[in-house]
Amino acid sequence: MMTAETDVREYELSFLLNVEEAAAAVEEFLISAETEIVSKGPLRTITLSYPIKKQETAFWGFLVFRALPEKIAEIRKAFHLHPQILRFLILTPPIMAQEARRRGEAAEKPETITDTPITERFEPPVLSNEALEKQIEEILG
Repeated sequence: MMTAETDVREYELSFLLNVEEAAAAVEEFLISAETEIVSKGPLRTITLSYPIKKQETAFWGFLVFRALPEKIAEIRKAFHLHPQILRFLILTPPIMAQEARRRGEAAEKPETITDTPITERFEPPVLSNEALEKQIEEILG
């Protein structure tokens, strides 16, 4: 079955491992699952907020890969069964970031409504004591 190049999608994988050597196994499995690793981040040792499978520390890493959507279920199943993978998360990155990465550019920051802090956008009118007393009388009426 031939698939078009447009069927291949980009995914981000973030993972926690109990041993550093498992990072190579993760990459090898992705390659054997017919994916293309686009980029990968450094492996870091972190202290967990709570124990996972009796582990207080873990090795955290991430990578970006391209794969057919049908392969993701196979990858998830294999990672759930792998004893050295404590946790993992597979995400589809935002389209803007994917397109920019393909062109070799930095992704543009999404437009915001305004860069002015909320406290500066709304300033209540300053009232004199007389004007304030008049408003209080109107309210209590």
